[in-house]
Amino acid sequence: MSKPKALERDVTEMDPALRLMLQEKERAVMTLQETVEILQMKVNRLEHLVHLKDVLVGDLTRRLDSYKAQARPGRP
Repeated sequence: MSKPKALERDVTEMDPALRLMLQEKERAVMTLQETVEILQMKVNRLEHLVHLKDVLVGDLTRRLDSYKAQARPGRP
């Protein structure tokens, strides 16, 4: 994450305690951004698994309906 030159100059002229607090906040933001990325990947994986489950349930339902139709000839 790059900062504009004016902001860098303001940060270097800032009170050391305030600068430290700002650096800690920036690190916290970066850590949270990484956490969000990891959680998004997990959500994507879970959505994929739900899709696979839906496909499997649909296939099994069609098979069950087919077996039911074979077991009861002449009945819908």
